[in-house]
Amino acid sequence: MNSPFRFSLSLWVIVLASAALGAGVTNNPAKKTGESGGARTREDDTNAIPKSVFVMPANPEQGRDPFFPLSTRFRAAPPVVQQPPPVAPVRLKLQGISGTPDNRLAIINGRTMAAGESAEFNMPGGKITARCVEVRADSCVIEIGTERQELRLNVD
Repeated sequence: MNSPFRFSLSLWVIVLASAALGAGVTNNPAKKTGESGGARTREDDTNAIPKSVFVMPANPEQGRDPFFPLSTRFRAAPPVVQQPPPVAPVRLKLQGISGTPDNRLAIINGRTMAAGESAEFNMPGGKITARCVEVRADSCVIEIGTERQELRLNVD
């Protein structure tokens, strides 16, 4: 008879001990109303795995490559100042003048223009638009943007 009594007593002791230990230690504290379910706890922050961050040194004072200490491949190149390309002078040539004295026409780089007309010309620096202001007997006045030029007829 001793054996069943002893067994039940041992069983009760184990149940009470586990209940006492379980009541004292809780992993999930009671949630307050309005608290989100995915909130991080302090325990999560202390057990977080740190992430490594590697920054390439820009100069020798910030660090160097431990395997190739004399290497300069990761150092930043000195900044290059971009200067605008020089503006090439516009090379328009008056090739001829035709028409009547009342209605003169100028031939500029192979294009015939009357006074007041505009035309596009392909230049090494890109396209330009020129407007013929006046056609004279031996010259022509054109306007490129805000700049006026007088083209003279070369008679050789």
